[in-house]
Amino acid sequence: MNQVGSTATAFVASAATVKYLASLKRFAGTDLNSNEPLLTLNPAAVDPNAGLPKYSINGTPLYWTLEGVIPDGVVWAVDRSKVFVVIREDIELVTSPWPYFTSDSIAVRGVMRVGYGFPHAASIVKVVGALS
Repeated sequence: MNQVGSTATAFVASAATVKYLASLKRFAGTDLNSNEPLLTLNPAAVDPNAGLPKYSINGTPLYWTLEGVIPDGVVWAVDRSKVFVVIREDIELVTSPWPYFTSDSIAVRGVMRVGYGFPHAASIVKVVGALS
């Protein structure tokens, strides 16, 4: 990654992988027992609604995805400057008062088609390991 001028600005993994990594401890080299966690807890992520990652690896945020998006045991390292989020179509917004006719409420549905672009494949690193 560094050889092509990229720096990992984020790690992404499945929720099960993040949970497993959070249980691991660092190895000091001489002492077989360590209580220092591998992942660093982000103190700014105390509020679950803040949208901040809970953990980081050496100061780089670790994000988790819903199950099935990334296989368990896989961590992706990405460079934010070389990843694009593209809106494929206009956002569709529909409202309807009928589902909630018995109260003063309106149902709102929004649909947005989003895709991701990785124009520089060498700036993305896939780390694979077994969860055990």
